[in-house]
Amino acid sequence: LAFVGLARPVVGSIVALSELQAMWAARVWTNKIQFPSLEERREIVQKDAKFWNNYFKDTSRRLQGLVEVYLYVTDVSRCAGLYPDYWALLKKKPSYWWTAISAPLCTSTLRLNEPLHTDQSIANLRSHKRKTLNPGILLLLLFLRLIWFDWWLEQIDYIKYYIQISSWWPKVRSLKAIQAADYIWCLPKKVLFDTKSNGVTALPT
Repeated sequence: LAFVGLARPVVGSIVALSELQAMWAARVWTNKIQFPSLEERREIVQKDAKFWNNYFKDTSRRLQGLVEVYLYVTDVSRCAGLYPDYWALLKKKPSYWWTAISAPLCTSTLRLNEPLHTDQSIANLRSHKRKTLNPGILLLLLFLRLIWFDWWLEQIDYIKYYIQISSWWPKVRSLKAIQAADYIWCLPKKVLFDTKSNGVTALPT
């Protein structure tokens, strides 16, 4: 039994991070990697907490354990010895290397160093990549850049932050009308993403 700290990605899947943590714990239990000393671990925990507190210093901090998913996955996968050896993959099969570096972030990437799972990992990554690099998506990204979409989102984020830290927001949030509006706002995400698997094949453990 392992008690692993909860990490909540700002964008991404909690389940994917839990899978990464489970793979790390399994590698420790099977003596594939060794933990640092207790003193080193305490020092790492303090540095890690300081880093993320500073990273999210301009947020409301309403949620604890927030992480930026790419930074977190990269850090933990290196500690667990799961970070892909892209150079070895390039020498072995350039087409696999290109898929690995151009596909969206996916836990299948963490199995690329295992010869028995490399082919299935690449198949999963190609399944993700197929839906993200089509011309329509690229044109949409260009359009969003042209209208300064990220700047507008940043302004909305500032407004949201000041609302969340206001004294009146907890009372307003409990109103039925606000709860109904929140449900309607979240409904497309629940329908389009939360119940979809995108046909990705699970890798054996």
